[in-house]
Amino acid sequence: MAFYREFAEYYAQYPYDNSAPKEAPLVDFNMDVMPHEAKRMISIINEVAKNSPLGKSILEQACAAGYKLKFQSMYNAKGAASESGKTITLSTCFPPKSLFSTLVHESRHACQFEKGYHCNFENYDLKSSIMLSRAMEADAQAVAAGACLEYAATTGSKEPLMAMNANAAPVIAKVVPFVQKGQKEANGAVLRAAFEGWYDNTSIVRAYEEQYQLNPLKRELSSGIKGMHNKSVSSATITNDLCIDANGDKYWAKKPDILEAENKIAISRDTVETADTYFTARMQKMGVLPDKSYKDLPVKEAPATEKKANSSGFRVTMSAGAFFDLKKNRGR
Repeated sequence: MAFYREFAEYYAQYPYDNSAPKEAPLVDFNMDVMPHEAKRMISIINEVAKNSPLGKSILEQACAAGYKLKFQSMYNAKGAASESGKTITLSTCFPPKSLFSTLVHESRHACQFEKGYHCNFENYDLKSSIMLSRAMEADAQAVAAGACLEYAATTGSKEPLMAMNANAAPVIAKVVPFVQKGQKEANGAVLRAAFEGWYDNTSIVRAYEEQYQLNPLKRELSSGIKGMHNKSVSSATITNDLCIDANGDKYWAKKPDILEAENKIAISRDTVETADTYFTARMQKMGVLPDKSYKDLPVKEAPATEKKANSSGFRVTMSAGAFFDLKKNRGR
């Protein structure tokens, strides 16, 4: 009951933004919204388009790819991207300035999908799966933070930055020094710093590993081996394809192997042990040689407090946005 009361109280603060101006969207998305919601959605689109060249370019790419926008009541996530439905969903439970970075973030995921990165991570060998799933999220967070920096430079308001800081503090911490120096453009240096910041949040990195590597392996062990995990992709391919700034430049061009760095590729011991069990079982059942891609990866033990939390079923809430569907539409 306490949860529902808290939800109702929070939702009541922001049911609709009736004060939003009546104006045409500067990025002409199709919108699956009610008339009273349209004003609010257009306001968010235009806040991005007017005040962030990086954000506008990302929205334009998602729009050109045929993605539509909608609102949905989501308490534990600000937004989601569905590849199969070509839909970007924003939560009705958060104020517009809080959804500024979310719209950029989820639009970036749409762009990633369009480049052929479909988030069916179980189709990749384990090393590739780890690099790709983490890099897709780090890049989406990086461009969202970059858009917030440009908004601050254009308007003088740090409200979107502060809103994003609530659930992505390590990312924003990397961007704040640029803001303080008066940086106006989310250039490669800003995006690289923000990208690095995502990996500083070890609880989120751990949560992504559980959701996209560890738990899928466990599910297959319990429900039936499918024999996937055979595609391979390099760090350079991932960064060159995905990590692009507003000018079309590759912001990791000088260090395309960044995803091989220890703090970006390390995995937990329970993932290693589960993978050993899985690939042995797959070989026995299907005759497919075991995946050896993860054998030389650094192993990082989860902190004692995190182990205790995870053993009791706790999972970190990825509330800045969410991959919309954990099977068909995996992304985000």
